[in-house]
Amino acid sequence: MALKWEGDRAAQAMRSGSVSGLNKGAEYMLGQSNARVPVDTTDLRKSGTVHQATSQELESGVAYNTPYAVAQHERTDYSHPTDHNPGAQSKFLESVVVEQGDDILRVVAAEIRRAFA
Repeated sequence: MALKWEGDRAAQAMRSGSVSGLNKGAEYMLGQSNARVPVDTTDLRKSGTVHQATSQELESGVAYNTPYAVAQHERTDYSHPTDHNPGAQSKFLESVVVEQGDDILRVVAAEIRRAFA
């Protein structure tokens, strides 16, 4: 029985699975953090975006782009009423990473495994 080395194919599968996984993981983070974003006008929530990973840049991320996004995220002394927005809180993005980091990694890993199937 002969073995055929498929190193290039394996590397390509790893890279494409990583891109897909990173992007799906970031989309998951955005969805989870949107449930925690303080809502007044919904502008902050609507400004949430995912920086997409590519095969050249294996890095993805989530950002909110309003003039007050950083203050709303960082200022733990702000009051975020939860009567019409039960999940509202500061650290709305960071808390997802801390509390659900393993879930995010599972999303990434599942896509990498899928690429090898």
